[in-house]
Parts: sequence; structure tokens; C-alpha cells
Amino acid sequence: VDVNGDMGDPQDLLKEFSPSTATFAKRAALPVLSRQTLSANAELLRSTCEHIGFFYLVDHGLEEKLLRAQNALRKFFLQRDEVKAKV
Repeated sequence: VDVNGDMGDPQDLLKEFSPSTATFAKRAALPVLSRQTLSANAELLRSTCEHIGFFYLVDHGLEEKLLRAQNALRKFFLQRDEVKAKV
């Protein structure tokens, strides 16, 4: 999670990545891998894990799930106390 907002847009980092040569732009602090391409490029994942140890995974869908959960919590807490007490 980029709490400080200083990593920039992960999609921009992904564009700077060259899967064919497994090189990364100098400004990218972590390799950026896409979940959509991991199965097609297992060697890249293995190499990244062996030589770097960390990577930034995009296209994982987690943000959508978190937003849905956050909306459900918001709806719950906006209800009257009597309704919340029943849970």
C-alpha cells in the first residue's frame, strides 16, 4: 500500500518494465508484475523472486474488494443504533 503517495501510478511503473529482458527502469523501486501475465511468464516471476526478492503486483483486484467492504461497513454504521444492536 502506497500510504505516502510517493510511488506514483503502478500502471506507469508497469509501462517502464521490459519483460523480454527482465530489466527495470532506474526509478522503479520495486519490480512491477501484472497478475494477468504471471502465468504466461513464470520464469520472470522466478527470476524476480530469486534475484530481487520483492515485487509490486498490479491487476490483483484487491482495491475493488476493499471498496466493497468499506461501503458495506459504511452502510452498517449509518443505520440506527437499534438495527446495529441486533447484529
